[in-house]
Order: sequence, then C-alpha cells, then structure tokens
Amino acid sequence: MNDIDVTVYFNEHRLAALDEILTDQGRTIEGVLRKCFEETYASLVPEEKREEIESLIRQEEAKAQREAEAARRFAVIHFHEDGDDFHFTSDLRNNFYSAAYLYRNFMRENEGRLTLDSLALSFGEHQPIDDLTFSVLCDAMEHDDRITALLEFDFDDGTISVKEQGDPEWRTYRLKDVSTAVYRAERKSTIPIAAKELIFEEALRDREIDWHSSEQAEATTPPVQEM
Repeated sequence: MNDIDVTVYFNEHRLAALDEILTDQGRTIEGVLRKCFEETYASLVPEEKREEIESLIRQEEAKAQREAEAARRFAVIHFHEDGDDFHFTSDLRNNFYSAAYLYRNFMRENEGRLTLDSLALSFGEHQPIDDLTFSVLCDAMEHDDRITALLEFDFDDGTISVKEQGDPEWRTYRLKDVSTAVYRAERKSTIPIAAKELIFEEALRDREIDWHSSEQAEATTPPVQEM
C-alpha cells in the first residue's frame, strides 16, 4: 500500500498533556489524528472522486499481490510417519540443503516424539496444504519456477526423497547419510553457504538409493559413518 508518512509538529508539553488524557480514555494520538484525517477526507473529497481513488487503490494492491506471488520461491514438503501425513510449503527453507540442516539440528532429536505438524514448526513460517494440493504442486513444478524443491520425509523408512528445480528425476537418500553430509558441510562454519552446499552434495555422491537394485543389494549398502 502506497501510504505516505505525515508529520505534524506540536509543542511537547501540549502533546504530553493530550497524550495523558487520551490514554485515560483508551485512545491514542495516532488514532485520533487518523480519524480526523478520514473525516476531513470524506467531507472535502467528492464521492465520485473517492470511488475512483478506491478503485485505483484496489488495482494497485492486486498488482502488488500478483508481483509478490510471482517473485515467491518455496519448497513443497511432505512428512510421513506411522500412517500419518502432513503437507506444507516453506518459503524460508526452500532447498534440499536448508531442509537437511533443519533435520540434523532440530527435527532428528524430536522424530517420533513430536507430531508431524509440530516438527514442521522447525521450518519457521509455513503454509499447511492438503494432499491434493501437494500433488498438484508436484505436477506443476516443471512449469512453475516458483517451486524450488519437492521434499518427502519418510520417517518410517528413514529416507528423504528430493526433486529440485531442474532435476529430471526424484532422488532418495537415507536420512542418516543426509545428516552426516550436513555435519561435514558445517564443520567449517566460516565458509560461505554455497561452499557448504557443495560439500554437502559431494558427501552424498554415490549415496543415492537405487530403487531398481534388488532389496538384497540395497540392504548391503552401508550408510556413511557419521563422525
């Protein structure tokens, strides 16, 4: 909203006396001035002009909302555990590494202890969605640059499946391997986040679970040993 700050200079002693009385009445100087402005505006500006202005304001607000939505970048996330599912979107933590970092440092110790919606609080501000919306967003990712990553945590299997923007296929890793990869990336706390992400990716090289392999081959692949 294109609001403009209006400054009014008033003697500090007069202002203090006025503020004291208004406070006793449960009112504020800002509230009184705003009401005065609104009443003056309504009495002086013709109704037809006010309607034009309100229409313009609505158009500007709608445009700003569209632009904000177009600039938005978010991950689409699914938690599964013991027959329960929770789906949500996250703008703040919206890539594989940031989600993996949260898992190692916050979610891992509470896994199986907290409900899935409580675990999602570690992502900060997030938007719960239903399973149908999750499926729609997954299908839309290829043509929607706003969606940066799809992430599915399966706490029963101890795995995470990920598909980031531009990836041709899903990748699945053991959560233990992902946690260890974060540990390796975070050992040097002073390096840039981009460098940490490269270390993280390198630590997961060849750790992807190959679902086309036999169950026996998969079972004999040892997880990365955490330090």
